Amino acid sequence: MDKINEYINQLREDYSRETLDEKQVDSNPIKQFEKWFTEAVDSKVNEPHAMTLATANKEGFPSARIVLLRNFEENGFVFYSNYTSRKGEETRAAATATAENSKVSTIEGISLWC
Repeated sequence: MDKINEYINQLREDYSRETLDEKQVDSNPIKQFEKWFTEAVDSKVNEPHAMTLATANKEGFPSARIVLLRNFEENGFVFYSNYTSRKGEETRAAATATAENSKVSTIEGISLWC
């Protein structure tokens, strides 16, 4: 187990190679997300559409799971979920959700069901 733990501790992406300067960020967050998403696709990031979706139930306990982004446009982001799964029920009941992708873009908003 020591070798595995040593390997785990060696796993680290070097995030210092890039900086975030507010002067270079698009004032439209959807356009900025599109730019970052395109960079992830062009860089061959594995599953750039994978996002962590976090909600809290009515007692306030958090829950996070992976969802796959299916579409995004000016009025929001679309992912699919099984309506009857825990994820589906909590997302519908919470009415709000937070999602993050590999670029650590944080998306907060109201969850709407179609």
